[in-house]
Formats: sequence, structure tokens, C-alpha cells
Amino acid sequence: MSSSTQDFSTLFDLLPIGAYRAGAEGRQWRVNAALARIYGFAGEAEALAAFNDPATRWYVEPGRREAFRALLEKEGVVRHFVSEVFRHGSGERIWVAENAHVVRDAEGRTLYYEGTVEDITEQRRTDLTLASRQAQFAALIDTIPDRVWLQDAEGVYVLSNPAHQRHHGLAADRILGRTAKDLFDAATAERVRASDLKAMASPVPLVYENELVSAAEGETRLFEIVKAAVRDTEGRSVGLVGIARDITARKRAEADLIAARDAAEAGGRAKAEFLANMSHEIRTPMNAVIGMSDLLLDTRLDDTQKEFADTIRTSGDQLLALINDILDFSKIESGFMQLERVPVNLSDCIEGAFDLTGRAATAKGLDLLYWIEDEVPRTIFSDVTRLRQVFINLVNNAVKFTPEGEVFVRISRRLADDGKVLLHASVRDSGIGIPREAMDRLFQVFSQVDASTTRQYGGTGLGLAICRRIVTLMGGRIWVESEDGKGSNFQFEIPLEAAPHAAAPARKTVGLAARKLLIVDDNATNRRILTLQTQRWGMLPEAASSGAEALAWLDAGKTFDAAIIDVQMPFMDGYMLAAEVRKRRNARELPMLALTSLGDTGQRFAGLDVAQTLMKPTKATVLFDAICELFDRLPPPAAAPAGGDKPKVPKLGELVPLRVLLAEDNEVNQRVATLMLTGLGYQRELAGNGLAVLEAVASAAAAGQGFDVVLMDVQMPEMDGLQATRALCERFGTGDRPWIVAMTANAMEGDRETCLAAGMDDYLSKPIRAPLLVEALRSAATGLAVRRGGA
Repeated sequence: MSSSTQDFSTLFDLLPIGAYRAGAEGRQWRVNAALARIYGFAGEAEALAAFNDPATRWYVEPGRREAFRALLEKEGVVRHFVSEVFRHGSGERIWVAENAHVVRDAEGRTLYYEGTVEDITEQRRTDLTLASRQAQFAALIDTIPDRVWLQDAEGVYVLSNPAHQRHHGLAADRILGRTAKDLFDAATAERVRASDLKAMASPVPLVYENELVSAAEGETRLFEIVKAAVRDTEGRSVGLVGIARDITARKRAEADLIAARDAAEAGGRAKAEFLANMSHEIRTPMNAVIGMSDLLLDTRLDDTQKEFADTIRTSGDQLLALINDILDFSKIESGFMQLERVPVNLSDCIEGAFDLTGRAATAKGLDLLYWIEDEVPRTIFSDVTRLRQVFINLVNNAVKFTPEGEVFVRISRRLADDGKVLLHASVRDSGIGIPREAMDRLFQVFSQVDASTTRQYGGTGLGLAICRRIVTLMGGRIWVESEDGKGSNFQFEIPLEAAPHAAAPARKTVGLAARKLLIVDDNATNRRILTLQTQRWGMLPEAASSGAEALAWLDAGKTFDAAIIDVQMPFMDGYMLAAEVRKRRNARELPMLALTSLGDTGQRFAGLDVAQTLMKPTKATVLFDAICELFDRLPPPAAAPAGGDKPKVPKLGELVPLRVLLAEDNEVNQRVATLMLTGLGYQRELAGNGLAVLEAVASAAAAGQGFDVVLMDVQMPEMDGLQATRALCERFGTGDRPWIVAMTANAMEGDRETCLAAGMDDYLSKPIRAPLLVEALRSAATGLAVRRGGA
């Protein structure tokens, strides 16, 4: 073998791709190891035997081998002939690329064939995947409603989807290979090319809006356009891709929404201003009606006059409640009601509701009762005003529809399914109940059980709707359980968040622990609450359901340290029981407290040594203090002055002396406030507007007799109360200026904050009630002492 032949043989065997040589008749003479591996053979000999076996099928596609040989004979050379073939043994299909040529003698006769075979299976799969993705991409580009185009670095269009073509009103062949100059007028083309160059130079896509004339629409349309540079593997910008979306309809819709929002906000502002004005205009005369009726009831009246005055006051209270319901509902519906998050004492909240509903309950002889379970925190975070409002509405509703019996409020804690802790409140009454078919509409606006309910009991049907809105704002829910003729149980749940509980001030009392207490009350719920309440204080209570039962215990020799008796009981009322008790025990042996809902302050107990008569509903703190006084009493008071004269009770003005300036322009309101202040023991000076306030305060200060308190109306002519307050704050230091209390008929959400922001120290909403005025004056005295460095 020659050296060149030896070299070729070595090269043939070492080739990394398959190689073969075959005779002119088609039999394989030689194959290398790489070709054997491609077809799945262990070696060249096994591969040769298989290749030369005419029964072996190599090509998946029939006739593929004949096509290859025919092409080779015709052309003498075949390059990259791609076929799918079978691998030996496994039957696996692979893709191969064949290259071959014919070796001929000098006369052109075929001597043999030489060729190579390369396994391109992975490349083929990659090509098929790429082709599939390209088809998908093309389908996406063709169907997307946005305009899509691609340009090279010179701005020549190389891709244009159908949406792009429709926009320009041109076929693809009229766009591809052209530039913006061919599609737009000169000025637009120059602007488009400038933005193209800017986008190609930018590292991030450019997004902008532009108005263009659409050939498809025949009108100017607004487009949102995104342009981004196309970069090569080295990061050089080689072209541009653009996407344009027609946003004309969206922009019109947005403009319509903005216009509708502006109109709604304008309407809301108009409604808010109307409500504020109506609130002020209605409350101003209501202040006179309610204030004057309260003052009238404090004078000497005969029975007929008292009945007339009571009717005026009751009607005034009802009208005020109606106004408040309408305003509150309007605030909720308009979105003006914002909830506070402050510590709320639950007992104070419920008792505050009882204070406002107690008169109606007393008139009907109803018991108002409440109980807070031990596991409930005494102080929670909530909105004290709105939570009290819910209790007031529910309790007032229960009182209205309960002819006799009781209204019982119970507070407990419940763990929800999602792990949240809820405050559960129920307001149960023994009233007329609600038919099942009417319960679904109870919480709807202006809805009551039926028309006869409205005629008989009155009301607007807003109270429960307001409760539902408030409870919903608090993140809770409200519902009712009832049977016709068997009373109702209104319940609500809100998220419970405990707040730090301020410790109650220490009381100088003899301990109540182990003190035996006799409770006499025909109402089972009241007996239960009094029993649990006094047990909390360490006492040992026993409860009798009637006077006869209590007397039987005393006759049997039972001893008690004190007794609490209800006045309104059947068969033997509290007066009769007290008289019988005194026949058996004197006041030192068995001191007594009486509970009444009739407004009797104790005159009928004269001579029976009943220590105190407490009005129902009785606050726990009041009851605690009263019991403590039984066991921690001072020496008996001196004998009453001759002639039965009562000792003089000092007025608030004597206990809390203050110089008061009343700023009010309405003559009726001036009269009401003056009479209230006079009744409390105060003399006042009067200012009819803000300018008069400034002059009066300055004059008094110059004379060394400065005012302590200014009761400031907000709406006054020439200078209103807010302007006057700001002027006072500017002219006087904090320690020198008087304490300013707003007295205003403005009672909308935010009015209080507006007054305080102007520099006022406190806020009273008209109609002004005497207890609230007393509280404001006491607060003023305390605040002035702190402000002026006192104790």
C-alpha cells in the first residue's frame, strides 16, 4: 500500500462524520466508525453487512433511496440531501444530511461512489421548532388589531402586518422596501423619522401619543405608539420595531368618565352645601323651641300648662331626631361620614344611649337593662359617636314597639370562623315582634313593617338603614331574629380590638366583700343583672321575685346587710314593701335603696328611711356609689331648719365662677342662652357679631376684668365666629385669651374639626341642652386652670 493510500485510509477512519465508499453496482465497500455509530452499529463490519443487505429498509420515506441515486447519477454530485432514516435495532428515527460524488475513469465510466453522512437530528428539531414559532409569530402579528411594523437602520420597512397595511390603505408590496417618505406627507415623514432615530438611540422603548389620519377610518385618530430599537448580538442598533394602538375610543370614554365624575362631585358638593345650610337653618329655630320648652318646664306650672310644655318638648325632640336621621343618612350616602378610631368605654357608650332613650322607656314603665360579659374588654377601639348612635337607634326602636316589659342589651365576644375576634351585641325586647315575611325589608331605606306601623308608631324608616350603613362601615354585619307577637332581638357584630382601659379612680368606701344583699324585683332579667353585678363587687346577693317572698325570708330570720327594692311591682309595690320591712327591721339593721322608672325622687318613701331612690336605668357606677354610701355613711345631718326650709343648693356659677361673653346674633337664641346661663348662676355680656366680640374682649382685658369663656356662634354678620376666633388667637397669648366654645347650628361631618382648627376649645351643636352646657362650662374651668398654670 502506497503512502498516500495509507494516509487516506487513516483520514477516512478518523473523520468525525460518517463516510463510505461504494461500488458502481451499489454495494458498500467501506464505512468508517462514525457512520456505524450514526446508524447504531457496534462496528464497521456489522454496518457493511447491513448496508449490503437488500432487505434492510433505511429511508422512512419510500423511494427516497432511488431519488438519491438518480440525482447522483444525473448530477455526479449531491450536496446536503436531507432524509429521515431508521437506526438499526431500536427503530428510532433520525435525520441525516448526505453528500456524495461519482468517481469516473477517463472514459467517463463510473468506478465507485464516495460520500459522507451527518446526523442532524438536533438541528432538524431546532429548525422545526423555530419554524413553528415563526408561524405562530406570523399568525399573531397578522391577527393582532394593533399596527406592527419593522424597519431597518435606514428606515426601510421590512415587516408590515395587516392592521398596519389597513391604516395606510396600502398592500404589503406597496409598503415593504419603502420608507416613511413614501407613506406620509413631507412634514409628517420628517417628524416620524426623527422619532424613529430617537427610539433607535434610546436604551428603553419610547411611548407617546400622536394624532394621525387613518385611511381605513377616514378621520384623524389618536394612537398610543411604542417604538424600540432592534439590536444585534453586540448591542448595536440595526433597526426599529413599532406598535401603534388606536386609543381614540378609550380616550373618549375616559373624558366622559371625567366629565361624569366632575358632574357627580359638583352635585355632591351642592348636596353637601344644601345639607349644611338646611341643618343650620332648621337647628336655629329648633334651638329656641327645645331650649324654651326646657326652661318653661323648670318654672312653676299647673298640670295643664305642664302637659302643653311636655308636648312641645317631646315634639321638638321627635323633630330633632327626624332631622338628625335624614342628615346622617344623607352623609352616609354621600360618602361624607368618616369613622374615628378612639378608645370607647362600652358601659359609658350604652349608658349614654340609655340617657337619651330613658325618658320614653320611663313613660311606658319599661325596664332598660344591659350586661357586658366578663370576657369582653371594657374599653375598645371604635367610633364612640357612631357606636352610640347604633345603640340609640336600636334601643329607641325597641322601646317604641314594646308596650310593656323590658329592653335588654347584652354584649359578648365571639370567635369567627376565620379566627377574627368579634364584638357581638344584641338588643332584645319583649314587644310586638315582627312577621317573618317583613324582616327582609326592615333594613331598607324608608321601610317599616307596614303602613299601619308608621301611622301607629311614627318614624321615617331610616333608623335601621342608618344602623346597617354604620355597622357595614365598621366592617361588621347586622340582622334580626323575631317572631310575631313574641318580641325581637336585633344583633350586630363588629371587629373587636381591645384598647387600654384607664383604671377607675379609687373610692373611699368600706369594702363590699361578703356583704349580704337582698334584691327584690319582679323582672327576672333585672334580678339576674343585679345579682351578677353585685357579685362582681364581692357581695353575696339573694334575689326575691316579689315583696311577699322577701318578707317571708325576713320573717324566717334571714339577715341581710342591705336591700335593693324595685318600686314598680305587682300586688305589693316598693312603697308597701318598704313599710312592711320597717315593721321588721330599722334603718340601721337593714338600709334600703329603691329603683324606680316613674320619676319619683323619693317623696313617697318619707318616714320609711329609704337611703336613696335611683332612677332606672341605673348606671353601674351610680349603683356602686349608692351601695358604698350605705356602709360608709357620715353622721346623721343636723336637724332641718325651722319651718321646713330646705338647705340652699349652690348653683354652678357659685361652684365654678366664670365671666361669660355670649356671641350670638339671633335674638331668640340670645334669650334661650341667657335664661340657661341665669339658671346656672351666671351673668353674661352680649356681643352680636365677631367685631363686637373682639371689642368686648379687648375692653375687658384692658380693664383687668377679662372674660373667662366666650360662647361663640359661628354664623354671624360682619365677622363670623371662625374669623373672630382666629383674630383672638392672634391678639392674645394662649394663657391670656378666653376659652372659646362654639355654639353652632352647623352639625355636618367636619364642622367640629373646622371650629377646633380655627382655634376654638370646645364645640356644642344646637339645639343646646342644659346638661351639655354645664359639661362645657366645667370643662372650660378645668382647661383654663391648666392653661393658666393652676391645678
